[in-house]
Amino acid sequence: MQNTLKKITLFILFSIGINFSKAQTVAQFDEIMNEIDLSGSAGYSVLIAKEDSIIYQKCVGLSNIEKGEVITPNTKFRIASNTKQFTAICILQLVNQGKISLSTPINDFIPFVPNNISIEHLLTHTSGLPSYDDKEYPDSFYQKNLTSKELIFLIKDDDILSNPGEESYYNNTGYHILGYIIEQISGISYQQYLEKNIFEPLLLNQTHYESSNSKISGLAMGYEYIDSSFSYTSYYSMDQPYAAGSIVSTPTDLVKWNKALFSEHFMNDSLLSLAHKSYYLKNKTETFYGYGWIIMTLQGERKIGHGGYLEGYNSSLYYLPTQKISVVVLSNCSQLYSESIATKLGALAINKPIEEKVRIEMDVSNLYQFEGRYDLKELILSFKVLEEGVLAFETGDSEYHIVYPENTNTFFSDELNCIVQFNLTENKMTLKVGDRETTGTKLNTTKPKQH
Repeated sequence: MQNTLKKITLFILFSIGINFSKAQTVAQFDEIMNEIDLSGSAGYSVLIAKEDSIIYQKCVGLSNIEKGEVITPNTKFRIASNTKQFTAICILQLVNQGKISLSTPINDFIPFVPNNISIEHLLTHTSGLPSYDDKEYPDSFYQKNLTSKELIFLIKDDDILSNPGEESYYNNTGYHILGYIIEQISGISYQQYLEKNIFEPLLLNQTHYESSNSKISGLAMGYEYIDSSFSYTSYYSMDQPYAAGSIVSTPTDLVKWNKALFSEHFMNDSLLSLAHKSYYLKNKTETFYGYGWIIMTLQGERKIGHGGYLEGYNSSLYYLPTQKISVVVLSNCSQLYSESIATKLGALAINKPIEEKVRIEMDVSNLYQFEGRYDLKELILSFKVLEEGVLAFETGDSEYHIVYPENTNTFFSDELNCIVQFNLTENKMTLKVGDRETTGTKLNTTKPKQH
């Protein structure tokens, strides 16, 4: 795994409006899906459901390009960081059983961490601990099969980023620690705990934990799209995502998962409501994150969900509680972003379609004034004018994402469904993703900052 746009891509949950006929609805959904030519390429598996009723389902593209195998409703995908909500529920089960509490200090299990970091801080990404994948590792590192303890000890000698509860930093190591704690308390592996307490009782028969030695049938191949061609992603050990990102599933099973949580009272309701409540920092700043879920809105509707990214895969999973709608968008290509599709389909589903933004013409010479690096605390955004004469940004992995001018100081990305506003006078830039706004200050140095 490389440190990429998963740090900022906040995926969109949506629901359904019944103001037009079913035939029209399907046609309009199809129109969105058909905007991208996926013939002979990797693709998507999409499912929108209201409880047990399917509103829209679509599979497009190939699960194996070389063999010409098409994506079907039973094709499995790596769901990456959507794994975090499964980990959170495992932890809450142990809380419900009285074996730990949300305030339990994690140095009861990991002695080298400060004693004022709690289980809740890990769940909400507010521990102040660094994440192992914020470091620069050679590609060969990601091929190593590491145990849960070895993953955690990668940050043993690193400095704390902030005091617990004071800042929010998206942190995979935090969820690795939660997985390790599950193992220590239960006396079985994280995989075994999932199978015994989540997958089997909920009949999630197409959902699996993937490790380096797993052989999962029906798993879509993961692809990169570079220089106008598809290629396999380079090998990396699935031991490394662990409790932060190693689950494989299908849209059907993920809808079943949502139904169990929200409609069938699989989890203690009071604990689940905490998990789906946005956490606030000590200074009263809202984080828009609960326990393993992102808490935001789409077109005025409350949504609870998450997104996921691993090389070769993108995933979006959301729930709209007021209308009991689940939405799943899974992709087997790094450059086929599930968020963009999810946003458009979701807005259409609630009969509040996203208005297409209109690009204005801007001379390339005017774009250079926006170049620079901006510190948003959680990440650094670097803006550059590409050879094609467009402005784009990257987050430290050399993968640039184009933004188009909407007016003289505002740019947008259809790909990532985000808006960027520059204040050149104050050397500031604001990133808007859904309802969340984060403002960064321009850095004077040109040397990349390690973050």
